[in-house]
Amino acid sequence: MACNLRALMHAPHSTLAHLAQTHGPLISLRLGQHQTIIASSSTTAESILKTHDRDLSGRVIHPSYQYHLRGFIEHSLVWSQPNDQWRKLRRILHSELLGQRMMKAQAWIREKKVVEMVNGLKERKEGGVVDVGQVVFETMLSLFCELVFSCGLDGLEMSGSELKKDVWRFMEFMGKGGFRMQDHVPFLVKLFGGGKRDNNSVGLVMNRVIRSWEGIITRRRSMRSESGRGSDFLDILLGCGYSDIEINVFLLEILAAGTDTTATTIEWAMSELIKHPKSMSKLNQELQQVVLLHQEQQEQNQDCSKDVQIIRESHLPHLHHLHACINETFRLHPPAPLLPHYALNSCQLMGYEIPKGYPVIVNIWAIGRDPEVWKNPLEFLPERFCSNEDKEGYWCNNKVEYNGSDFRLIPFGSGRRMCPGIGLAEKVVPLILASLVHGFEWRLTDGMELEDVQMNAKFGLTMKKDPPLLLLHKVKN
Repeated sequence: MACNLRALMHAPHSTLAHLAQTHGPLISLRLGQHQTIIASSSTTAESILKTHDRDLSGRVIHPSYQYHLRGFIEHSLVWSQPNDQWRKLRRILHSELLGQRMMKAQAWIREKKVVEMVNGLKERKEGGVVDVGQVVFETMLSLFCELVFSCGLDGLEMSGSELKKDVWRFMEFMGKGGFRMQDHVPFLVKLFGGGKRDNNSVGLVMNRVIRSWEGIITRRRSMRSESGRGSDFLDILLGCGYSDIEINVFLLEILAAGTDTTATTIEWAMSELIKHPKSMSKLNQELQQVVLLHQEQQEQNQDCSKDVQIIRESHLPHLHHLHACINETFRLHPPAPLLPHYALNSCQLMGYEIPKGYPVIVNIWAIGRDPEVWKNPLEFLPERFCSNEDKEGYWCNNKVEYNGSDFRLIPFGSGRRMCPGIGLAEKVVPLILASLVHGFEWRLTDGMELEDVQMNAKFGLTMKKDPPLLLLHKVKN
């Protein structure tokens, strides 16, 4: 079937979901000169991401990428094909930054950064407007600096607000690949984006972000020549012999994936909790009970060395409603609404021949709102994920996990292209969200009612809330 490209440019996730309701969960869509396969159900997703994972695990390099990101794509972990270099980068990322061993060793750093976030909010004047997404972004950016460079935000050449704007521009450009006219009519690339390179062009945006830490890399190279191996992730990359461009591209992707997705998810979660006071109240009660229980245990053990009111990672396994709220946020607002794959080899997909070279897109956003899987799919109902709740009316008869094995909920994807940052996300997202809810009372800005909270999304590689969530805060006694 053919589709109007203009209708896909601004909200392809919802446009494709609407087409799937009419034409079925697996459709072949002609975009310009090219055919693209769109999967919009958990069954078709499982066939692509599990059954035919090896054949369908490539990435499409669109003409707009090649034009604007020369020197970037060939070193990219996200957009490279599953070759030896890609596997090496994945191994380094897992073993030295995001694996279970490192997750355990870095717990104190994550907790420290969240405490800094809470203390920073406490120092603000009560009643002042808080941009929730910006606060979380800067917290994740501070964590990134600590883990990668062993420095604070002041070690970068750009402010957190400047970096957030540029990271979003980068994510927006990358997410719309394949839905631009010039990606399907190649001679239009220069006409649409090449002749005029203003300050917001993706190439210049990318270079600005990289320049914010280039001085750190230069100084560290000279220090290594004198003192040998260091202790942070940058030292490990330098020790592996990577060039500056390889390191810069790798770090840019880690920065964008780790900061933007976390900030976006928590902003959506807080938006849903604000719009659903009963869920917020239930979460507050759970947090108070769990923190009080741990406080009593510490007093029995005569361990009063830590502030017992601070949310810690040891609390997280006991916060069942918190995790249900996060799962429901992932279902309604997945960090990456579309998963772009590419047929490395031809294969039979659910009875259809998928030729080599075809783009294959999994619509995670549509899967999370599939009425065949989720009853009342447009409603925020965390109870559907609570095993001890009556799920009548919610259609969730067994436990649902987002680890890539249950294709009803795959916010991080599945298979060999699954997001390697899932281990970090399952630590920092609940830790930050719990700390925001437990530490402060939140309310809408003056004159706003619950129905005034807009839940519109701006599409990119991630789904950004539009407009941003602005709230007033008060420190809890």
